[in-house]
Amino acid sequence: MPWDFHFDKKIKTLFWQGCGHFGDAEMAQCQEYCQSHADYDCRMNQLHDFSGVTQVDITPAGMWGVINGRVGAAGGKVALVVATNLGFGLGRMFENMQDGAPLDVHVFREREAALRWLNLKLEDWPWKEKSEGNS
Repeated sequence: MPWDFHFDKKIKTLFWQGCGHFGDAEMAQCQEYCQSHADYDCRMNQLHDFSGVTQVDITPAGMWGVINGRVGAAGGKVALVVATNLGFGLGRMFENMQDGAPLDVHVFREREAALRWLNLKLEDWPWKEKSEGNS
């Protein structure tokens, strides 16, 4: 699955977008990449745009792996943007699995709404068009 990351230290936000297939292995790879990046800060807000994902193979065990694999005591917000009903349902499940965790997760169908929830503007989105590849 191609993906792109952008760490914006000025507004303390991690942006992520992906397309194609997304499953447990890709979810674990993304988490490992982000947490090992020099600009990663567990207190950053995050916006993960899954609207370009066309195939989803995520399991509850994979979600628990991400939750249990977090580095540091997070304190930021995580916005998940999805385009399908399946994605929305999985996003809500991930939201509910955070109960009691120091991370505020919310799922959205529109990127603009997610940006507003993170107190950001549309201009803060780092890509004009979806691109492929890791950065």
